[in-house]
Amino acid sequence: MTADRLPPPELRRAVDEAIGGVDRKALRAAAGRLSAAYRAGAPARRRPVSADLDRLAYVAARMPATCRAASEVLRELGLRCPALRVASLLDVGAGPATSLWAAWPQLDALTRATLIEVDPAMAALGERLLRG
Repeated sequence: MTADRLPPPELRRAVDEAIGGVDRKALRAAAGRLSAAYRAGAPARRRPVSADLDRLAYVAARMPATCRAASEVLRELGLRCPALRVASLLDVGAGPATSLWAAWPQLDALTRATLIEVDPAMAALGERLLRG
């Protein structure tokens, strides 16, 4: 994977710190369950993100790719609409603030973000990653 396809270095460091003391075998198993649910097209409410290990598996296995995909969409939007200045962001179902990580490098005019996440523990993990 080339460097331009990786998530931002700050996000990689924050995720590495968050999963630092976690058993890798258990993390891989949780990530495998989560990825299988995504591949099967399971609705969000049926995906196995209910325990701290599952949340960490999400940020380790799914978040970087989701961040990269959102970043690419925003980059393309900037190329197609160069006069567009996005000052605020609303993300409903924000998870661990993935869209914010994608938006920062792409949206120079961004000054405000509202992130809504139903799972308080996932929102707290997102705040932890942002502080990292």
